[in-house]
Amino acid sequence: MKLSWRNPQTLICTLAISVLMIAGSSMVTAQSLTTFSSEYSASANGIKAKASRKLQHLDDGSYHFENTLTAKFAGATLATLIETSKFEMIGELIAPLHYQYSLTGISSESKLIDFDWQAMLAVSSEASKSWTIDLFKNTQDPLSYQLVLPRYLANQTGNLFEIPIADGVGIEIQRFRIIGEEVLDSAIGTLNCVIVERIKEVDDKRTTTIWFAKDHSYLLAKLEQTTASGIIISLELESASLEKAPF
Repeated sequence: MKLSWRNPQTLICTLAISVLMIAGSSMVTAQSLTTFSSEYSASANGIKAKASRKLQHLDDGSYHFENTLTAKFAGATLATLIETSKFEMIGELIAPLHYQYSLTGISSESKLIDFDWQAMLAVSSEASKSWTIDLFKNTQDPLSYQLVLPRYLANQTGNLFEIPIADGVGIEIQRFRIIGEEVLDSAIGTLNCVIVERIKEVDDKRTTTIWFAKDHSYLLAKLEQTTASGIIISLELESASLEKAPF
């Protein structure tokens, strides 16, 4: 199937899922989270998008993680997607508190997830429907999990990673593995990267490959995805700043 600007809604959703919900771009060290901001360019079948990510440490001790994506065609903005996660650190674990997803433009969609760790329950809502999800230790929301993968890489916990994610009506286990290393030429210079791929089912034709910059707190440097219909989506780093240290 070939997508074009005549059916941009499908392509924007594909871009959004790939850029904001598959790739992890969090900044971490082996001991703690590092606040950051980063900018990316994305493209798929002629549709261009700009993505940004920002992690802030709030006065109440919690963290606010925000991803935004704006898709354009021929200079016109087609859609804007904003994803946010508020979470706290409990020891070495990231504990999500509230997740929100909002898509506006040629299409609109919104999702919310609220976490109650004392009751070990989350309430997920979309449109007029809501679901209760049983939680277990280290369950993440669809955005906070992107902080967990680079954290695993920083702590060198092995080559295979599994992350439970609360989304929709239940919990999905996403699996990743390290497949190698590469020196990558990027807009911000040469980066020593570790390459990670998302593990799919045998009959799943989709592929997702992610390059993380080892010397910059495992910053997401590049992402490439091929969809089941053969669409190639790319994401490339344009700029980044780590705790008042731009590079």
